[in-house]
Amino acid sequence: MGSGSTSITTTSGGSTGGPPDGVDEDGPGIYPSVPRIIAFGDVHGDLGATRGVLEGAGVIDGDGNWIAGTTWVVQTGDQLDRGYDEEEILELFESLRIQAAEAGGRFLALNGNHELMNVEGDMRYVFDQEAFGGLDARIAAFAPGGEWALNLAKRNTVIKIGDNVFVHGGVLPKWADDGIEGINEDVKTWLRGLGAQPGATDASDGIVWDRTYSDGTPGASECALLDEALAILGAKRMIVAHTVQNYVNPACDGKVWRIDTGMAAYYGGSLEALEIEGEVLNVITVD
Repeated sequence: MGSGSTSITTTSGGSTGGPPDGVDEDGPGIYPSVPRIIAFGDVHGDLGATRGVLEGAGVIDGDGNWIAGTTWVVQTGDQLDRGYDEEEILELFESLRIQAAEAGGRFLALNGNHELMNVEGDMRYVFDQEAFGGLDARIAAFAPGGEWALNLAKRNTVIKIGDNVFVHGGVLPKWADDGIEGINEDVKTWLRGLGAQPGATDASDGIVWDRTYSDGTPGASECALLDEALAILGAKRMIVAHTVQNYVNPACDGKVWRIDTGMAAYYGGSLEALEIEGEVLNVITVD
């Protein structure tokens, strides 16, 4: 977002006369239960797919404006790479974050492995060499402390809403022990150029990379790891992306939901989202 603010501000909240929580940044990542959540997975530089799933789920209108009222929407990372609309997607998500908060809802875009790869300077999967002012400018903007890295630091990498944990890859027990707020703060510190990248996102089994719960059908040992992680996090289920599925689907007796349907043009998958209303979970399929 070339013209967007890159400052990191803690919201003051309506009770003190400031903007609603969520307008300036997303907070530490643990939120109370809310009546309705919509979650969708990787969009990889495809604005048409992004807008398609958001319109189909009743989140935005044809002009890209928030119409979902107090609904909370979670996008589980991987907005970047493999496509040609990356800037437009990040600008849309920033706009929706503000619009949703002002309407009493939230739009929470998470950082996935491809956002963090850009911060690391790993541009192997960049398709649009001109995006963000060209490759050299892109590398500088996404480097820790750069303009776009500071925008990513407004977000979280793992969140919990009520009984639901949302993350790009998956949280193993070893990382759950670090705590959601601790992981998010460590990632933000790195993004701001004030510390090293934490192991929770840098390791091959880190929370943006792990496929334990999403690759194929998890067996008893994988589901036992999930149970352990959920117990540590105090949650009932985990919603993950990262590994393309034919459709949104549950595993481990509904304790994990896999929502990356490969909707971006690079994969050609279907437009689907997961709707959570208390203990009722539904798949939204967009024709």
